[in-house]
Amino acid sequence: MPADVSIPMPNLEPMMRLVVDLSVTDVGLTPAGHRREVSFVGTATSPHWDGERSARGVDHIVASADGTSRLDVHTVIGTGDEVVAYRGTGRARTDVGSVLEGVVFETASERLAWMNSAVAVGVGRVRSGTFVVELFRIVT
Repeated sequence: MPADVSIPMPNLEPMMRLVVDLSVTDVGLTPAGHRREVSFVGTATSPHWDGERSARGVDHIVASADGTSRLDVHTVIGTGDEVVAYRGTGRARTDVGSVLEGVVFETASERLAWMNSAVAVGVGRVRSGTFVVELFRIVT
């Protein structure tokens, strides 16, 4: 294996902020862990569009005994001809409400087509039934 392989250092570019209200359905203790289905609705803002856009979706959460949760997030942002689908997977610490996720996007919008190849990281926090997450696009 070559020892001098140059790997570009990534930069994080602010991409989007979501603020959503959560509605939790407790499924209960399953063989995989404690499962919750969390639907949400709120808004997304971004330097890539004007104003707020609707954001809605569901997060499938399985909590383990060590206080971490696996996240599987499905989000739809906007309406009309600039709808963006967002898929995130990650981890949450239930004891402090912090969330880390990796995110990819899909859209049919010509103007936002660059998002189809974008990868982002999300850093967020849950407080009193509201989730706020900042997404940062990974740029090399």
